Formats: sequence, structure tokens, C-alpha cells
Amino acid sequence: MRKIALILVFVAMLSLIGCVPSTNILDAEFTITRWEQDFYCGGKTYKAVNGEDSYNRCCPDCPDCDSCCSACPDCPESPACPECPTCPCCNLEWGNYIYIDYKVENIGNVDIKDYEVCFTITFKDDSKYNGCTDGCFVVVGEGLFNQAKIYIPAKKVVFVEVESYELQ
Repeated sequence: MRKIALILVFVAMLSLIGCVPSTNILDAEFTITRWEQDFYCGGKTYKAVNGEDSYNRCCPDCPDCDSCCSACPDCPESPACPECPTCPCCNLEWGNYIYIDYKVENIGNVDIKDYEVCFTITFKDDSKYNGCTDGCFVVVGEGLFNQAKIYIPAKKVVFVEVESYELQ
């Protein structure tokens, strides 16, 4: 009986050789795919996508509007363009929300139950603002697209990046 017990213990030990306890890795990759901000001029709403806007859409009656507004880079603070005194480009206002489309990919080996991702938003005047959003359930090896809506100061956004994230 003792020999059988020793043999069973020996077989059990052999089966454990080379076995390493698995490590749970909780990791993700966040990629910003697009961001947009509304701006208002001439009583109309437009969208600046990834910081690119087209001022000439603001003033269809002014053929020189594009060069005019290029000449006054801080249009919201500048007086009306001399070539077009009624040019609404120089009176545009920026919206208080930024919409950030992003992809989160689970590159770990366990499912992500919840996450929080924080963004650094840089404005034309080089000031910065941080905003966060959350999401849930990303399966191992999968990715999903999501959108954050973040309240910001009414200034032109020129750059957005992922600052940090937390996973659970």
C-alpha cells in the first residue's frame, strides 16, 4: 500500500514538472481614429475634423475669405477682415464639446471588464485640458470602436492624444 502511495505521489510530481502557473495579463492598446469639434459662424454649424476646418465655407460671398482668414490666424479675437467687413469667419465661435472616436484592443490574456481612458486635448493657444471616459467588456484578442464626448473650454482644438488608461 505504501509503495502504491509513493508511486502515485511520484506520478503526480512528474505531471507537475514543467508546469508554470499562468499569469493573467490585463493590457490594452488605445488608438484615436478621429476627433471633431463644432464651430459656429454666420449662423451655421460646421465641424472641424482632426483639427482641420475650412474657413471658406463660412463666407461664400467673399471670394478672398480663405486668404483673408489665413491672414488673421486668431480669427475669433480679430476684427473683421478688411477685404470683407461682414466675413463671419472672423467672428466664429468654437463648441464646448469634442467627440473622440477611438479603438480599444485587448492585447492581454484576460477579458477586460471595465476601462477608463483619459485624453490630453491641446488648444490653438497651447493650453491643455484633460478629459476621461469609460467603457466595458473587451474580449481577449478583440477590439471595439467607441466614442467619447468630452466637455471642453470653447477654444479651437489642434491635437488630441491618449494620456493614460486603467483596466479592470
